[in-house]
This record gives sequence, C-alpha cells and structure tokens, in this order.
Amino acid sequence: MKRRIISVILAAMLALSPVTASASSAELNTGTDNQIMNAISQGAEIEMTKTPSGEMQVNLVEPESEKESERPNVEIPGMPESESSTGSQTGSGSQSGSGPQSESETVPTVEVPGMPESETSSSTSVDADVPGQSESSDIPESESEEQESETEAQVYEVNVLNDEKDNAVVVFAADLLKLKDGKLKDLDGKDNEGSAVEESDESLPEETNKVSEAEKEAALKEIDLMKEVLPDDVAKLLDYDSYKLLEEQEHEFEKGEAVGFYVIPYEGYEIDRVAAADLDGEIEVFDYDNNAYEIVMPDSNAVIKVFTEVPEESEEESEEESAEAVEVEIETESETESEVETEVETEPESEEETEEETEVPGEADIDVDTMDENTAPPVTGSANGVSLMAAPAASRSIPAVTKVNANTKLDQNYAFTYGFQQGRTTMTISRYNGTLNNRLHGWFGDASGFTEAYCRTFYGALITNDGAYDSSITATYTDVGEYQGQRVDLKVTAVSWGTVNNNHVGIDGTKIYPCILFYKDRIAFNTISVGTVRFRFDFYKHGTNTKINPKGHITMADLDGGQGFRVYDGWGVQAMYIRNGYNHLITSSGAASGGNQYREVRGREGEATTNSDVWGWCTVHFNGSFTMNWLAQDTWYTTTGPQNAFYVSTSQSVGTYEPNPGPEKRVGNANQAYTAMTKHDSTGAALSTSCGSNFDYVIAQRLLPGNYSEFSVSDTLDKCLTYKKATVSTAAGRDVTSKFTITKSGQTVKFTMNSSYLKTDEAMNDVTYYFRINVTLGNKSTVAGHNHFNGNTFYISNRASRTINSSVVKDTQNTNYSYVKGQITGSAKVVKVNAANTSQKLTGAKFKLQEWNESQKRYNDVKNLSVSGAEHTTGTLTYTASNKGKFKIVETQAPSGYEGNWSQEIQVTSLANPTTYNAPNRKKVEKYGVITINKVDSFTGEVLKSTDGEFKIYQWNKSTNKYEDTLGNDSKVVYNKVYKTYRTERLTANEQNQGKFKIVETKNPTGYEGTFEKEVTFNMSSSADENQDLTIEAKNTPIVPPLGEIVVTKKIKESDIIWAHGNPVFRFVVSGTDVKGNSHTYQDYVEFQKGNYTVEGGYAILSCTFKNVPIGKYNITEKKTQRYAFQSLTADTQNASVSGQTGIANLDVNNRNAGVTFTNNKTSYDFYSHTDVVKNTIPITWE
Repeated sequence: MKRRIISVILAAMLALSPVTASASSAELNTGTDNQIMNAISQGAEIEMTKTPSGEMQVNLVEPESEKESERPNVEIPGMPESESSTGSQTGSGSQSGSGPQSESETVPTVEVPGMPESETSSSTSVDADVPGQSESSDIPESESEEQESETEAQVYEVNVLNDEKDNAVVVFAADLLKLKDGKLKDLDGKDNEGSAVEESDESLPEETNKVSEAEKEAALKEIDLMKEVLPDDVAKLLDYDSYKLLEEQEHEFEKGEAVGFYVIPYEGYEIDRVAAADLDGEIEVFDYDNNAYEIVMPDSNAVIKVFTEVPEESEEESEEESAEAVEVEIETESETESEVETEVETEPESEEETEEETEVPGEADIDVDTMDENTAPPVTGSANGVSLMAAPAASRSIPAVTKVNANTKLDQNYAFTYGFQQGRTTMTISRYNGTLNNRLHGWFGDASGFTEAYCRTFYGALITNDGAYDSSITATYTDVGEYQGQRVDLKVTAVSWGTVNNNHVGIDGTKIYPCILFYKDRIAFNTISVGTVRFRFDFYKHGTNTKINPKGHITMADLDGGQGFRVYDGWGVQAMYIRNGYNHLITSSGAASGGNQYREVRGREGEATTNSDVWGWCTVHFNGSFTMNWLAQDTWYTTTGPQNAFYVSTSQSVGTYEPNPGPEKRVGNANQAYTAMTKHDSTGAALSTSCGSNFDYVIAQRLLPGNYSEFSVSDTLDKCLTYKKATVSTAAGRDVTSKFTITKSGQTVKFTMNSSYLKTDEAMNDVTYYFRINVTLGNKSTVAGHNHFNGNTFYISNRASRTINSSVVKDTQNTNYSYVKGQITGSAKVVKVNAANTSQKLTGAKFKLQEWNESQKRYNDVKNLSVSGAEHTTGTLTYTASNKGKFKIVETQAPSGYEGNWSQEIQVTSLANPTTYNAPNRKKVEKYGVITINKVDSFTGEVLKSTDGEFKIYQWNKSTNKYEDTLGNDSKVVYNKVYKTYRTERLTANEQNQGKFKIVETKNPTGYEGTFEKEVTFNMSSSADENQDLTIEAKNTPIVPPLGEIVVTKKIKESDIIWAHGNPVFRFVVSGTDVKGNSHTYQDYVEFQKGNYTVEGGYAILSCTFKNVPIGKYNITEKKTQRYAFQSLTADTQNASVSGQTGIANLDVNNRNAGVTFTNNKTSYDFYSHTDVVKNTIPITWE
C-alpha cells in the first residue's frame, strides 16, 4: 500500500522562539503531532500521558536547574549572533549545556574551511588526536572512557510520537539490555537527585493504585506481541512488571550514539513507515527487516514516529478503523513557507536527482588556497556514526573465520555475487565533490597510479567530523547480477566513519582532505586519510525501490598489510573464509562497548598483496543486506604523507562452489519461454510434433563463481533435424549470444564462452544460462528414413553435454534426454473417369486396399475402398515400422462397358491429405495420334524464334526389331505455321509398329546447335483414347550464349584530384569463361575529367560498362595506376563477390548484369605528370 506523507520536519520559525513553561508545568493536548515535534526539537523537557478518555497529554516541564529567563536559545546556523546560542562545544563536537564561554577560558578555534570567520563559532573546543596516537580499529560504539573532557558530554532526548492511531509499540534496545542485565530501574522510585523515595500507599487515593482488569489485559496482549518479535533471551523476561518498567524509561543519548529500537505493530496492522526528525529536519532511519530499526543520535532532541496500515487483504473489512498517516510538518531554513510532499514509495531517482555535486574545499564555498597550512587543525573529532543496531549481543552469534583449501566445497546457496557488467551497469552517487579528482592526482601523483586518466574513473566525496561533510554517501550500481531469475541493483552506502586525519600532505605540498572514492567502472571504493568507514550493502530489484534479500558472497581481495574489515553480530554476515596455509591475514574478535560482538580480519602490517594473491583474500557469505567496517592500515595516522585504503572484490572465492549443478534440457515450441517448457524426458512424456514443424531445444546451466578455463555446451542433433539458429540468454532475459562462439560441424552445435568474458565477474556470479537451438523436423520421407518408429509412432531423442573446466575440477556432464514424437499419415482418393474425356466420371467400379508387410515382402489385402459415386477413398493411412508406409490400390471391377485393370502403389510419405488419383477406363478402339514438337532454348527455356529446323520420323518394325524409315513423305517434320510449332502428320498405331516411333532432328534452326532424338509410344490398350496427341520438347543450344553486362565503378577522393598531375585514368580487365567453356578477355577504362563524374560523400565516382558479355564466370581486376593505390573493393550486385583485390561476377540467365566498385587512395603528390589513353576495339566473330 502506498501512503503519501508530508516529509518536512520542524519549523525554523518556531525554533527561533524558545519554548517556556510556568513553574507549575504547562499542559498541551496533542491536537497535531507538529506541536509535539516542534516543542521537543527546541529542547523542551516533556512528559507524555494518556487521559482516561484516551487522549494524549504532553507536559512541558522547566528544569529546576534553570530559570525561564536563563534557557539558552537553540542555535540556528546562519542566524545573527544575537539570535543564536553561543554555547560551547566540547569533546567530539557534542554540545555543552553550560551557557556562554567565560572570557578567562582559552579554547582553540576549529577552522571550518571556506566558512567566513564571522560564521565560525568562536567558542568551539577541539580534542586533538596527535598522529601516531593509537586509535581503535573500529568506529566507536560509544565515547571512549579514556577520552578526557573538561565538561561532561551533553545528552539529548529521544521521544516517540505514538497515539491511539499508531497501533504499534516501540521498545528501545538499550532498555532491553538493561532488563537482561537486571539494571532496569524504576524511575518513579527516585527523587530528583536520583535517591530512592519510599512510596506509601496511604499517600495516594485508593483508586489510583488499582489497575483495571481491562488495562492489564491490554498490557498482556502487548506483551504477547512483543515476545513474538523480540529475541528469546529478553522475551522470556517480559511480564507485567517489566512491561510497566519499560514504559517508564527515559531515553537520553549522546551525539553520534546508535539508538536502536524495535517496532511491534498491533494485531491486524503492519508497519508502513518509521520516521525520525531533529532540529534540522528528517534524519535517516535504518531498517533491518526484523522489526529492528536504528537512528544515529543528532546534536539535538529527536522524535520518532511510526506509521501503520491495514494489510491489503483485510482493507475492506477494516476500512473505517485503519490507521491514517499523520502529516508531519517540516520547515527548513530554505523552505519556511512551503511544504514539500513526498511519496513513501518512489520511482528510482534519475542521475540528475541522485548525484549532488558539491565543491571541494578550495572552490567558492571553502577557500583552501588562503588557508594557513602551518596552523591547520590537527586530527580531530570522533566517529560521525555508531554501530548499526542489532539484537542484544547475547542473542546473536558472531560469524567465524574458517580456513579452507582451494578445493573445499562452500555452500552453493551463497554462490550469488555482484559484479560490474561492462556496457550495462550504471553508477550514480548521492553526493560528490567535483574538483577532488584533479586534487587527488596532485596529492598522490602518477607514480602511485593516480594518473589523470585514473582519476576520472571515480567520484570523490569529502568526509569530516565537524558537521561540514558528515552526511552518508550512497553509490547506486544498476544491473550488477541476476538472483533467482531477476536483475539486481546494488546500493553501497558509506553510513559513517571514524576519526579523519587532517594532517596529511600530498606530494604536491597541498593539504589532503579526507574523502571516499566510489568507482564508476567497477564496484570498488577507496578511503583517503580515514581509519574506519562503515559501508552497508543493500540489494534491490532492478529499476525499483523494492528491496530484496539474496543469499550470496563476496571475496575481498588485495587486503594489504594493515587493511581489513570488521563485522558485528547481526550485520548480515553469515560466515567468513580465508585460504589455508598462509599467515598473511590475521583474525581477531571482541566486543564493543555496547556489548555487540565483532570479528575482524586484517592483513599483516608491512606485507603487500595484489588482486590475484589468494592469501590476501577473504570470502564473506551474506544473507540480504550486510554491513562492514572498512579498516585502513596503521599509516593512516602514523605518517603525514598520502594514505589510502583501496577496497576491491572478486566473484571468486578462497574455496570453491564447484562442481556446478548438472545441466537440464527442455524442448518446446519455437521461442517458448524455458520456464514454460518441460523436459519431455521419456517416450511417454514426449512432445507431440509433426513433420516439417519448427521447435526449440533449450539447455539450462547454472554457472557458479570459479577460476574457469572452459565453459562449453555441445549438442549433436538427430540427422532428421535441420539446424536453423542458436542463441544464448540468461534466466533474467539478457541476450548474451555475443559472449559465445557458436559453431556447427555436421549435426553438432557447440557453444563456447569467449575466454575474455569467462574471466569476468558478471559471467559467473551465479548466472543461469539458456542455450537455445532452433530446429526444423524433416519431411515425411526424411523422418521415415531414419528408423525412429516404434509401432505407428516415431520418437526422436536428443541430449546435450556441457563442459566446465576450472583450476579445481574438469567437469563434463550430460543433460537428460528430451523426446519428440509424431506420426506420418496420409490418405488417397480414386476418381474413375472416361479415358477419352476425363471430365466424365464413371460409376460402378470397385477397388481394394493392400498394405505392405516388410517381413513377408508382399502386399496383403486390407479392405475395400469406401465408395461414393465415382469417388473411392482409403481413409487415413499410417506409416508403421512394418508397412514402411507402402500401400497399393487395385481396381477389382471396371465400370460397365469399359475395360480396366488400374492399380497404383502409394507411399504415405508422399501423400497429401488426401492425394487424388484419376483412374481412366476406355473402350477398345483403333488408336492414332499426332506428335507435337516444341523447340526451346536450352538456356532460357524460351520457344525458339528460328523456325527453319527439320525432323525425321522413324517407325518401329516388330519383325526386324528396329526403327525404320518407312513413312515416306510423312517422315519429314517441318515448322507448321498454322499451329506455330513442329507437328507430324497423323500417325497410326498398329500391331506391327506397336505404337512406337522415333523422332530425330536432322537440321538445327539458324543460330542454334545440338542433336536431338526421342522415342515415343502410343497407348495400345483398349482403355486408351482412340485419338492420342503427344507433345514433346526438343532443346537446342544457341551458338552465341545470352549476353550480359558488367559495370565497374571507380571511387577516389575528389580532394585528391590535382589536374596538374593529369587526368586520373584507371584501367580494368574482365576475363573468364562463358557457359560453353569459351574464354573471353575484355579491357576498358575510366578517365576523370572536369565535370564528367558525380560526387558522393566526398568521393568522385565514374563507371564503365562491359557490354555483350556472354553469361558465365568472370574475374574483374584493376591495372596499376600512377599515383594511386588500391584501397578497397565491394560487390554492387548479388551475383558479384570479392576475393582480395579481385571481383568475381557470375552471369546467368536470371542475373545477366553484375557490378563492382574499386576505391583507391592517392599515394603520390610530387611533381607534375600527364596521362592519356587510346582505346582500340577488336570485333568478335562467333563460329
């Protein structure tokens, strides 16, 4: 459910007027939460109670130690001094409540770079950490006990805005720790000095000591809800008395202290949002997905507000009772009149909205160049943030560090990892300082690798401990991997950091400003002049603000001497691994002042590593979001030169997630999603298909991180399958075909991941690949010829194999078999017709169907054909292993008055559905006929225009058993102008000649050559037509083959033409063989003259045409030309191709024209020259 809220907290105008109260306490009814938040933010001391009617009552109480007139104003940055507090600050920037600074006190001044002197507090004290002084390797969980301060650090109060509409309970982690340790105190049992006051039942009215049953029952219900959420070791301590103690507690914290709390919604509600605010506006709330939240205490009072909602499934039932969002009004100094409305759920910010660039000190806002380096402040301050809240320490276990070997198998559930995907991953950052890049080049220099080019690969963001640059920094990397089939975005947030060192000086002699670098071309960061930085890693569904919680791993590489990281219990880290057999990495553990346990891994001081040194690697398993403290080497505070700690990671691990899971193969319709397919892994589960159909095989393979040398998939297709194409995608739908080399050898298709891609993190960060092969099943004859039949069904099986070789294992596994099945069927229809007139259908005939038996090698009767008038049908005929698809139709009875014994063998693989056969019957009569001869061109198939050819007819002699010239004048056949073809006289078929005649060409038509003869036979059966006209075709080859043209085009840069060098002349040679095997050579040229060429794209273009070239194959070359050299050659027509500097033209009947283009570069511009050319034409004679 999406809820809109007003997200501006605290009115600056109200902040200018101190809140006061009378000596007898003032009461303010909570008409709106704005009043409460304003009062708290101004430093008012409050008590909140409920009236018997259920209303929230707020008491503003003036502290006894102050009179109303002495209450200090709240300091508003930028306000005139007369309107803001001059209260001093001590320690780590925490506020002192002692009022104005005495004149006799001497306080060192903190110089805020770039701030005008008038705007810098003159009463700010600084604790200096001298370089070389030992510092904790982690961000302090609380202020160090050893830290000395002349004044006690000031504490601030946290209150919860919670009325009957909020439907939730808030419990502070600090109270739970006190409860567990038995230190939770009854605040009502103390006086103002903290000493116990004896209570007397007699001093109160009797009714006030009684708790109604309804009130107690409601409290017990809340306790039950709390027990479901809170850790077991504190949940078991909850009862009515401890519950009431928790209600009484006050919540005061120092600036920078972690304030952890649990939010438990009432039954029937869920948490919509948790917000918090201080004087300066809304402050960040960290959500740890187990009803646990945390804020970092600001330097003023703070408020927490819980918004609840009714779950969507019960919305209709509880519409009237659902909690409505309370509008929290905020006004900042820049927005005193307007309200800024935001949405809890928003679309991802654009880069322009996300990246907030601020200037590096030294630009307009902070004048570094005028800073007195000799009086620059020493290392100052403390952590700007503290431990992210986890469950009470005793309820959590700290992850162990396990030493493993290279072949130690790690939990594959954590194989996912993130990686920067070139061309896909984009990076945006919440804030950065644009001029840091050039400064870093100056500070570190080329010798340290900080070249100008390198310094363009990151964003740099300043960090301080004095409030100038202490807001968190978030870098968002999109498309960093795939988890369970969905694309993943990563947000890396620098939540907080420890003490920074302001005493470092670059090699260029300028002051180094502490900062953090986030890289644009990889997921890495670099900390400059700071010992500890806390980073949180959050994962999101790509392109959304929907948070996801993947299990995965990351291997921190190149942990140089002193560099490392620390994780606390409850920070999302499940396990840590380092490589056995080395002692470079040192592990330690301990507890922070708040009780949280931690584990630390560091490189041994003084030892350097590289990214590929496995002894400097630590593999971390995480579950969802995780947090770590990144630690710099000791030199960050022991030296004054440039210091950085570079974080880089790899998808590989110190152990192995191998062997990879086995591959799986599925089969389905073309382009069908893999998830919609099934394996079809048996004949009983085979995919039904048909001959000629198109379908896909898809092999799925999950690739886990590893050091691989080969990843390939091979699939040998059945011979009755025709390969069409192949692609590769990921489970999230990303096309990665270009990352593989796909080859086909015979019927084997092989996918091989390109070696360069195989070494990248994105290739193997637990990605599932889909290898898709599109195939077409052969026709009926093809399938029948491959012995796939079992009974009347064919089954085609297929399986693939995949090979994944690494430094750990060589692994080749086969997929499951996938089956497709189908049948080959057809049908036939016989139509009985009059042979003399096939449009005349005859009835009364009968036919039977016979089926082949392969084992018996004969046809067996099956049934009589169904009859309807003159049509007879077979029904469905099915190919089987036994009949081989062979059937026969036999005429068993002719129509009355007709002769006939028609039969037809049929093959199911050749049948349509149905195939129609005409079965003619005829009466017995004398036969005669005319033979028509059509003369056609053997190349074009066109009828010859020449009509002066001649043929001779020879008649068969049964007695002599040969053809003889016995037809007299009827034996000569010439062109018939009436019929416009060559036509014989009527020929009579008789017993002697048996209807057989032989036609011989005796004279070729003009312009043609060749020989022709053919035997023809008239049907002598009684069923044959009485008059039989036969038509045959006689082909002749033209003496001159068909002619074509070849166009040769020349392109040179127009700017290269210098007429003083003479006209550019280029000569071409066309040579080859025509279709008749005759060789031909032609030459021509082009001469560029002023105005005789066209210009296109800066090139002068001129062509010449070789005409009347007989069809055939020809090579096109260019002769050497003065001042020019060959550059390129392209084919201009489909029947042209290129081989080196030679063009090839294939002229045929259908493609008689071809063209190529030569492009030349001018190579010589010296001196003067002249060109001339003479063309001679030699006529060609065809014989």
